[in-house]
Amino acid sequence: MNSYGQNRGMKRKANVLLERPREIGIMQYAQNRANEIEALAGEIKKNTGTRKVFQSLPIHMRRRAMSHNIKRLPRRLQNIARKEYDKITSNPKRPSRRHRRRPKNLLEEYQRRQRKHIWLETLIWHAKRFKMEDRWGYRIPLHSTDKSIKASYRATQNYCQIQDVSYLCCIEINGEEKNILEGLGHLTNSGTGLTFGARSNMNGTREGHTCIYKYDKYPYHTIGCVSYLWKPETNQDESNLISRQLWIWCHPSCYKELWKELKICFKPENRDSAIYELEQQTFSSGEISVISLKDKLNRHRLIGPSSNQILYQVLKPANILKKDASEQWWQKYYQIPSKCLAYTQQGEFIESLDKTPSPGEYTPHSVIGMTVGDPRISRPERKTKVPKIKDVDTDNTLCYDKLVPDVSMSALWNSDIRLEVKTTKMSDQKLNELKSDIMIPGSLPDLGIEESRVPVILVQRPGTSGNYGSGWDVILPQNWSMAFWLTFIYHGARAAGVRDLESLAFEQSTTYYPNDYPDTSAGSIHEQKSAEKLKNKFDKRPPAKRCNYVKLGIAAPFLYPWKDLISSWTDGCVENVYVLRERKSLKVLSQVFNANTKSINQQYLNKTCQKTNINSKIELTSEFESVFEEHKCSLVHVKLTMLLRGVPDEHAIICIPVDKDIELLQKDKTYSGPREPVHKDEKKTPKKKKMTQSLTETKSVDSALCMRKYCSREIIGFVNHGGFSLGSGNGRAQGFCTIKGLQYLSQHPSPFYVLFRNPTSYQYRFAYINIL
Repeated sequence: MNSYGQNRGMKRKANVLLERPREIGIMQYAQNRANEIEALAGEIKKNTGTRKVFQSLPIHMRRRAMSHNIKRLPRRLQNIARKEYDKITSNPKRPSRRHRRRPKNLLEEYQRRQRKHIWLETLIWHAKRFKMEDRWGYRIPLHSTDKSIKASYRATQNYCQIQDVSYLCCIEINGEEKNILEGLGHLTNSGTGLTFGARSNMNGTREGHTCIYKYDKYPYHTIGCVSYLWKPETNQDESNLISRQLWIWCHPSCYKELWKELKICFKPENRDSAIYELEQQTFSSGEISVISLKDKLNRHRLIGPSSNQILYQVLKPANILKKDASEQWWQKYYQIPSKCLAYTQQGEFIESLDKTPSPGEYTPHSVIGMTVGDPRISRPERKTKVPKIKDVDTDNTLCYDKLVPDVSMSALWNSDIRLEVKTTKMSDQKLNELKSDIMIPGSLPDLGIEESRVPVILVQRPGTSGNYGSGWDVILPQNWSMAFWLTFIYHGARAAGVRDLESLAFEQSTTYYPNDYPDTSAGSIHEQKSAEKLKNKFDKRPPAKRCNYVKLGIAAPFLYPWKDLISSWTDGCVENVYVLRERKSLKVLSQVFNANTKSINQQYLNKTCQKTNINSKIELTSEFESVFEEHKCSLVHVKLTMLLRGVPDEHAIICIPVDKDIELLQKDKTYSGPREPVHKDEKKTPKKKKMTQSLTETKSVDSALCMRKYCSREIIGFVNHGGFSLGSGNGRAQGFCTIKGLQYLSQHPSPFYVLFRNPTSYQYRFAYINIL
């Protein structure tokens, strides 16, 4: 084998030698390879990588000056270095962050970023300290980045909390009083409460609140809750007797819908048209003109007992007596003696703020107008604490005696004055330079005629029992929000966001728009977005960590099926659902369900008390029947308070207890409640790949198994907002129940008892129900 292999190799070498050329032409070979040699030489000379030319030299030949002085390099490398420098000059270095954030470039960038969502004037301050979110076309602060739930409650209970609610939209209506009320009468109903024509609000000394609907669609097609303010009627201006001015404040989520309905009210020719110019800022019809003041007024909300002291320190009455050759707006405005007298009375009101322990001592929804000085002048260098409130004996009618239209009047109603106050504001740079020129440290500069005079309006906000949640709304002109905001913060106010407003409404057991308005388009959009977030959070979890809502007996874990629930109680298909807001009907319902809420914990085992409730129920049966038949497709806003234990969550179901549940509760005071049996998941297959198919799908409600009897206890409603109440120290919830379900509950021996069950639990808990 070896000899054979050697012979084979020798034969191959012989063949190669026979095939070799006899001679090689060196010149011809080099000419053919010239291009290759040139490319190879270029690659050898080419400097690859990120190293510079001077870095290719040995260490002992390198000098520090070579990086910027080419002549310090050897002559053979100077040409290569020049080419490197030419590349650097052709591709300049990106400007530094400080250069990019110069005021000119920064403002242009801010304008570009506001095309999709509008920024509040205090957004830059909030963006550094708050969690921000895009809502309702605005960039709104949601909550502080620190743990602020209990701190916000303490601020509203003992100190002062401030929110920037400048996202609220204002619409101005000018015209004759009769024509304005006639047009707005198609959007309201006197059965729900005071409307735009209430006598207590017509003179402009109080702010009103009402619920508006689409044109002649009451009780269906609710738009939302709005607040309104009439321009005060004064004897100093005779034009007020002919023409009136009205401001309507609405939530931005229903602004477009309200603007469209106002066009229908005051422009009858567009009543049947489906196209409306929503971007138009003003329109007029005859003697009535409607102007959009959206984003042209700022509004700050101060809540807490220390609000009076902070307002007293920030709002300093402006000096309007100084005169100059060039007359300013305040000199022209206060030429009338009656306005000067009103200015003096407004100053007395500011002095009374420091002597009043709580904003709740003043007349509810009272309006005070005033003209104050520049708040930046009296702003402290460091944050200060709110002084302790001294118990002062004050009369509750302190502000009531001074509530005359002259005191409520403000120059902020004049559009020309608002524009002048906006444009003539002194820049922060110039004001700081004047402060630095003061010889005596700590003294305030006297700017004289150069100091800005700012017209503002104060609106009192009443609280619940014990004046909890009372405060003031400060309405400011455009471009002045940040000046007042920082001054409020430096005097001890604690900033809050939208989540804190929701928590405040929960503690006060009041409605919050749009979360507690399921019959509005804004409320339904809010529910859909919330359902999407919950569904996405559910899908991100692994199958083994998800809740099987089918086994738990929860038909709708993400979205509230209001129509299906009402249809199951009325035995028919329901197209439109509305919330019952008629005060007369709600009063009839509260006579049974709110009868024994104060002493229910002592009486829930007393059978004689239950018999008394049954007798009172029989006497009111005729009134009940009329309410139930008239509003059979409605929802009723209710409040749940825990009887023993339990904290309700959102989407918890509200059920009617059976007789056995009441008997067990009478026998055992500590009986927590029944348990829901485990439901069978028919769609669940033994294959691992299909185990979670039924979990992500909400089980459809058909005629065989309706929403009403989906569980072992009949469902009458759902919890809309629930949690632990810091004020009462127990679980509390707000929700909506069908009126037919309440009718069935009223026939129960204990009509004030209900059961609730969270969507992730089998355990029912007892609670007593109140009508809100």
